[in-house]
Amino acid sequence: MNKATVKELLQFIDDVEINGISLVALKDALMKQTHFSYETNEKELEAFFHFLLRLDLLKQSAAGIDLVPCAAVFVRSPHHSLLESLALLELTLKIPYYRECFFALCDDNEPMPLYEIRHYLKDDLLFDLFLDSSFYEQLGDTYRIQPNLLADIRLQIKEYEEQEVLLSTILCAHYADYLIFARSHSLSMRNEDLEMIDYPLRSEILRILPVKGIPKDREVTRGLQAFYKDTLFHEFDHRCPLCHAEIPHLLIASHIRPFRDCAHIYETIDYQNGILLCKNHDFLFDQGYFSFLENGQIIFSEALLKHDLSHYQLDPDYRLPIRYLTDVRKQFLAYHLNHIFNHEKE
Repeated sequence: MNKATVKELLQFIDDVEINGISLVALKDALMKQTHFSYETNEKELEAFFHFLLRLDLLKQSAAGIDLVPCAAVFVRSPHHSLLESLALLELTLKIPYYRECFFALCDDNEPMPLYEIRHYLKDDLLFDLFLDSSFYEQLGDTYRIQPNLLADIRLQIKEYEEQEVLLSTILCAHYADYLIFARSHSLSMRNEDLEMIDYPLRSEILRILPVKGIPKDREVTRGLQAFYKDTLFHEFDHRCPLCHAEIPHLLIASHIRPFRDCAHIYETIDYQNGILLCKNHDFLFDQGYFSFLENGQIIFSEALLKHDLSHYQLDPDYRLPIRYLTDVRKQFLAYHLNHIFNHEKE
């Protein structure tokens, strides 16, 4: 199975997962497809699903299966691009073995024969994908990791080692760069005087995206916003955490620091600047009727407290689960509390 086929299969999964499809139903659906550019083969499909499950690329929950965000980036990345190479690497990084292996390889980056690469990748499909990308540089009969990738690879691995992430900062920044600037380098920007939040890898974000502000024309960020929404659907299991609404068209990828107030493009695509909410709760949150404290405890404006909270499906004892309270998301919640939340909202 070649890389084009893998991308086509991943694209199909990415398209249908919004419908809350189970793994069994997904396999059945793939077997019935007739529009693919290859002939469906049950044995190859089984090997493909083994590959996905072994690398932990499919999240399975009551809401159905969900493809990890880095796989969506891999699908959309140009052939033989730096973005594709970093996305391909990130497909492996949930597995400690691969993190250790690639980190060690980066230390000396000695050229090696193909049989050694096949040996440490431990998967024929993964081997074929890496060889059909620009991840390796060929030197005669040997190969080494492209030297221009080494610094970013180390940062990706370190982030996965230090915490549980949906998508590395490095890959997300490169993807934002591709979505926004691949077609235009002369965008008119606004909010250039605003201060970006204190990201741990802020200097790296600015290295990849050396811009200030956000585009005045929000239309150019359409692809970025679609990816942002998909990532929040993945993180929040396709449901509003407050009322558990799970009809896709009723759910909004709500920015904590509103899009209009973002100081940098990266803030607009970062899932940590978001909460998946139903339309009703998105409106109340956006208008400052409720917010969250650093520990995730919900708080309400004086205007909302004049009403029966149960009518709005709001629980005064609710707390955002701790898994959502990353250090970066806490910074965004602090911004919302200080700048959007309004005790005197009428």
